[in-house]
Amino acid sequence: MLIRKLIAAFYIGFLILQTAAGGEVSADEPARAPAPAIGDLIAQLDGDSFAGRRKAFLALRAFGPLAIEPLREAAAKGDPEIITHAVELLEGWSLDADRRVFEPAATALRELTNSQNGELARRSDLAHRRHRRHRRALAQSLIQELGGTVNINPGGRNRETVYVSLSQTWKGGEDLSSLLELGPLQSLTLTSPIFTDTTLKQVGKFEDVQSLTLHKGQFTKVGFSALGQLSSLQMISLGYLTETKHLG
Repeated sequence: MLIRKLIAAFYIGFLILQTAAGGEVSADEPARAPAPAIGDLIAQLDGDSFAGRRKAFLALRAFGPLAIEPLREAAAKGDPEIITHAVELLEGWSLDADRRVFEPAATALRELTNSQNGELARRSDLAHRRHRRHRRALAQSLIQELGGTVNINPGGRNRETVYVSLSQTWKGGEDLSSLLELGPLQSLTLTSPIFTDTTLKQVGKFEDVQSLTLHKGQFTKVGFSALGQLSSLQMISLGYLTETKHLG
């Protein structure tokens, strides 16, 4: 009798320790199988069962950014079914509002556009184009909300001219990062005294700018030196600059 009581006490103590450690022990409930790994889920995308493929697709979508690189690698191997699902998942993430999600997904799509597999390259290119249009629409809306003007004029197949003007109504400060989402800019006008050398350093990143207008800004030769990176620049207009004595 004493031995049975000791065994029972030991078992109860074991259950308490397991519960404290986060484990679950139940005589009536069987142990749960561990969740499938990402690689196993990707393999299931090529399964015979539609329900199984759909279940794997939804499970992978829940993994988010963790599944991006494995999916890119799997798609590159060329299986048609996996390509279809992988590109669909990557495109969905590329349209996410969180930069930590959409940037790696968009990068993966861009890399897959260079694939030697024609179907994979085609699908990835279309998905990446939709991602860029989505980001551009968001950026255009934000810039206009902040008081800027964006005009995009189509000029034929795959050709367009993007004009951006930020005047005294601009409420976005010196930060021009939202303009990067518009894609290549051909014409940029900055006409506000809030713009300084810090602004010009950002302008130097817009390599496709052909026409640049700077009025009423506070610029020095330090800021203008950043414009040397604009290899496509054909015309620059300066006027009413608040600070000119240090232009050199």
